[in-house]
Amino acid sequence: MKIHNKFKIFILFLIIQCSMLADIGQRYPSYAKENIETQKNIKEKFNIYMVLWSGPTDIEKGFQAYFEEQGIEANYIIRDCKGDAERCHALVQEIKQTKPDLIYTWGTPAAVSIAGPIEAPHKEEYIWDIPIVSTIVSDPVFSKIIYSLDKPGRNLTGVNHLPPPDAQLNTMLSYTPFTKLGVFFVPSETFVLNGIKNLKKEAKKKNIEVSEFPYTFIINNRVDPSKLDDVFQKIKESGIDIVYIPSGNYLSVDSKIVCDAAIKNGILIFVTTELMIKKGDPLMGLISNYINIGRFAAEKAIKILIEKVKTEEIKYETFEKFNFFINVNTMNTLKKYPPLSVIDQAQFIEK
Repeated sequence: MKIHNKFKIFILFLIIQCSMLADIGQRYPSYAKENIETQKNIKEKFNIYMVLWSGPTDIEKGFQAYFEEQGIEANYIIRDCKGDAERCHALVQEIKQTKPDLIYTWGTPAAVSIAGPIEAPHKEEYIWDIPIVSTIVSDPVFSKIIYSLDKPGRNLTGVNHLPPPDAQLNTMLSYTPFTKLGVFFVPSETFVLNGIKNLKKEAKKKNIEVSEFPYTFIINNRVDPSKLDDVFQKIKESGIDIVYIPSGNYLSVDSKIVCDAAIKNGILIFVTTELMIKKGDPLMGLISNYINIGRFAAEKAIKILIEKVKTEEIKYETFEKFNFFINVNTMNTLKKYPPLSVIDQAQFIEK
């Protein structure tokens, strides 16, 4: 039996090494349906105001590349909120002065700071007269920036990036069986709470017990690492081996120190954003590719700018192609290998 297990691990190792020889970039088919005629004859150059939450990502690259491929010229005014909601909201005044043709936002706090809630008592403090295309908003209806996904009903539409809760749980279960799941999150990021609630509903159907572990130690908009080890020790002592981290901003930006603390305590981390995989070393994740999210968002922007479709009538949609990632380094460190049945489903990455 021991020889057989070693042989299986050896075969798994060989397959992983072969899979990593492929260019990961080629695994991401372009989102573009290419059903929009190339706009070579358009002379107008659009001004697009880009509000980033904490530095540039591949979403902006995909957005800008799609415009270039379509032959549409744009001038990009890029502003970084540096993880500060007040700094972000202060950009409203500059936007009103510059009057761009379209606004792009990254993250829920940025979208809320610029667009404002639909029931805001003082709408003049936000942008209601310029079209906005948002990305990386976990739940735009729950965050009250639109009325509904099918018909936003205001000057904002966008692209969601999250897989449905059942898909997330099924992916975790395909890697390893478990009956206890931990959720690690920052409670001040209220936009993740509805997603956690929906995950718990699905988990109950699968007889999975979910325990919440809120982390409140945030200093200067960054995760305070001094308490991380204590929390993950507590998680381990609770008999939990796998932890889900929702699509929050603080834990994504500081994914490296969060994942390091989890690995130190033998905890498996599952994530749903590409940023956490790029910045840290979670064991696995089910994510949408950032480049393609950007292209999808750009297609919506073009509908607004070129086709003159009203923003309030453009669906706020989820990019529905998800990729199952497994971090080889973390897998080897934890000595927690997936079953061979996962090999054809997952993409293995090594840093």
